Amino acid sequence: MSTVVSRIRAAARVATTVALVGAVSGLTVIPASAAGAATDPAASSMGIVLPILSEPSDELMTQAELVEATSATGEFTALADLAVEYGVTVAVDSRILASIEALGDSVPDSVADWETTIVTESHLIVLPWANADPMVLISTQPTDRIGADELARLSGQATTEITGWVSGAAIPEGAASKLAGLGYSTVLIDDTEYTGTRQVLSTAATDRASEAVGHDSTTNITQTARALIAAGRSGSIWFALDSDTLDVTKVRALLRIIAGNEQVTLTPVVPLNVADIGRDLAFHKFEHQKTLNTIFTRLRRDRAFSTIGADPTVLLYPRLRHVAALSSVGNSADFAAAGTEYKLGSNEAERQIRIVEASAYTILASQTAFPVTVVNDSNTDVTVNLKARSKSAIVTVSEPSQLVTISAHSSTRVTVPLQVVSNGSTELTMKLQTPAGVPMGSVTRFDISASAQWETLTIVSFGAIVATVLALGVLRTIRRRRDN
Repeated sequence: MSTVVSRIRAAARVATTVALVGAVSGLTVIPASAAGAATDPAASSMGIVLPILSEPSDELMTQAELVEATSATGEFTALADLAVEYGVTVAVDSRILASIEALGDSVPDSVADWETTIVTESHLIVLPWANADPMVLISTQPTDRIGADELARLSGQATTEITGWVSGAAIPEGAASKLAGLGYSTVLIDDTEYTGTRQVLSTAATDRASEAVGHDSTTNITQTARALIAAGRSGSIWFALDSDTLDVTKVRALLRIIAGNEQVTLTPVVPLNVADIGRDLAFHKFEHQKTLNTIFTRLRRDRAFSTIGADPTVLLYPRLRHVAALSSVGNSADFAAAGTEYKLGSNEAERQIRIVEASAYTILASQTAFPVTVVNDSNTDVTVNLKARSKSAIVTVSEPSQLVTISAHSSTRVTVPLQVVSNGSTELTMKLQTPAGVPMGSVTRFDISASAQWETLTIVSFGAIVATVLALGVLRTIRRRRDN
């Protein structure tokens, strides 16, 4: 980890602590200067969440993408400037932070400066990879659920530093106890999903504000701002802006009006502690549960597949990140196709380790060593079990199972001992398995033509020729002696 990133991480912890302490203090102690405002019927209090998200993906952002987003005219820069100028709470996708950290010492100055701005000069909430929804990630059987520790590691964050944003796609029965049991500590949630007395995001305010700042919106920004201020007079409100549609220019106009009102107090938005949720949730099943079950079933196989790696996380984390990214779009009508998409991604991952196909092979001896090439295109060394079987009794496999280790981004040749019993044609099938015996990829087939008797016939024929030559020589010698 670079010195710059290490320093930023330390600053982030300080900034987060200050934000939380300040927020809690604001809830329990009213300064003398604010006492009058609190009793002033014209006073308004609100907290605003400004999300900075990347496109849902299982891959890190590229350096070029980061440079573009953090340039002087980039989207990330514009959002960070708004956060600093108006002191709103920022919810940042940890995929962005992990992508920056992956650059190490080669991180461009604009990117490093942007991250420093985010973690040191704003109220910060760090979201999981691709803004994964923890409620979706726990909407499966217990052995398949993705816990906070695992989600944090694949997000490049500490477990205590990530906060899951509940999308509303699913609220399973016993969600609070399930979240707590899996190590989740805080969530962002709205008052449609949480029905308790703790302050959370207002769905009505979020919808109203997000509608006004949308790219295609014709809603009057001034009227929207006044309506939100009025709502804050009856009690402090928190709301978020929809990152999918927001227009930065309209967001700036909305924040300028709100922050410019002397009767408005902007406060940090504090995530809800999972321990405080209890049963105050509006439980409902995931609409695409069948698809989700298909995804988690395949993830179970991906977990088994990852065990072949010297570093299993190299193979597993991309698959987990894919699931995390899918969970963030659980409300999408296209989610039904996600199961097929995930399976295709898993198949592609498995094909990184494969047997190279070859043309027909002819055997002319009773015993031979059949050559097989195994390729590893992954980023870690792997150990696999090569299984070989003959389709008929014409050829038998002397060593049907072999453990093979292949270095990352390389290939290795393996020999499979064969014994030819009789002449004819057959098929040799080979497949790869994990050391524990879980199948990988598809079966590879080799056509074999066996002519083992050619070896015996050649020896016999050669012997017959030699014997004939010797016999002819003896006869000639006898004839010459008789003639003499």
